[in-house]
Amino acid sequence: MMSSFILLALLLITYGPLALARPSGNGEGGQAVDLSLLSDDLVFGLYAELARQRPGENLIFSPLGVSLALLKLSRVCQAHALTSSRVEILAAFGLQNRTEVDGDAERTLGALDSLVTDLVTEGKGEPQLSVQTFLQLNGNRLSLGQHVNQSSGPGEGHTSSKPGQPKSGNTKLLFSKKSTDKLILSNKVQLTGRWRQPFDSRRTLGWRFHPNTTTSVEVAMMYRDDTAEQKMLYDTNCSTTVVQLQYSGRLSALLLLPRGVVRPLEECLSITKMKFWLSNLKAGRAEIRVPKFALRKSYTLEKALKTSGIQGVFSQQSLQLSQALHEVQLVMNESKAEDRGRSDTAIDLSEPHRIIFDRPFMLIVYDEITEAIVLMGKIMDPTVK
Repeated sequence: MMSSFILLALLLITYGPLALARPSGNGEGGQAVDLSLLSDDLVFGLYAELARQRPGENLIFSPLGVSLALLKLSRVCQAHALTSSRVEILAAFGLQNRTEVDGDAERTLGALDSLVTDLVTEGKGEPQLSVQTFLQLNGNRLSLGQHVNQSSGPGEGHTSSKPGQPKSGNTKLLFSKKSTDKLILSNKVQLTGRWRQPFDSRRTLGWRFHPNTTTSVEVAMMYRDDTAEQKMLYDTNCSTTVVQLQYSGRLSALLLLPRGVVRPLEECLSITKMKFWLSNLKAGRAEIRVPKFALRKSYTLEKALKTSGIQGVFSQQSLQLSQALHEVQLVMNESKAEDRGRSDTAIDLSEPHRIIFDRPFMLIVYDEITEAIVLMGKIMDPTVK
């Protein structure tokens, strides 16, 4: 049954009721759109499927990015009068049995588009988040709208007119395609965040990381002291330590460190469990050590989409997709801050609590306001790119 819900998992960017403002034509706030219709108990279904396909590997993907790409693809299907293909995509969003499906689809896409724009803008000129979705026809890019920050390196001609302002590329929905042409749907998400409380780069050290019980590798281990409180908890049911690390904008990351191997934690993941974690995080003090790494992963999603009922876009001659690609890049570093000097603090001679991510762990990056999941995955070996 897992495979039949794979696509639904792509769309489950939240784990509870979520309302986002739909931008109106004049740019002012508009009608609220309830995206709770996208929610389902299998919010982590796609993760489980990708983990099954690539056991023991690093894994990182963006439910938000793929959901946005599919809704934009539904617009292309509409422009090409491919009604059945569009219905297949919208059915995965739970829109097939609703009245005024076209209006619901546009409002949902508008809400997702607005959310991504807000998240990119929150970078405030700093490298943070970028999301790109486009079609490639024989290698030529047909933009479906980009969300990039000028300083985050949009690349390939996608620049913002003002620093910190996202730019959407010119959208081209209608185009002519021959049967021999190669058409590829691509979605790329990149996060290079800056922490609200940076790690101390002077105390980044070489450290042994243990991918399994018989292997160890040396990594650069970042360090954050316990002078400031941060939210954390220990989940006894999942035997997992949960630590919240906040980015400089409105994004946060939950780092999940299982007591043993990762597999039991993967089986523990659910919408209800994430609700529990966010509701029960408590402020505390601990020394934190986390590996410094940069990870880029690429996936082909044709098999997952076909299994989930989206088949028309791979067989309709006027639009036939050759591939559906998803690429995610995540950079975890100290995020340098200005050196303001050290303030005097009382000396605590007691043994500090330490949380060291020196074995496989998981992470979930989410929006603090809407609780939408931007990225999620697992780090099995930080030295493997």
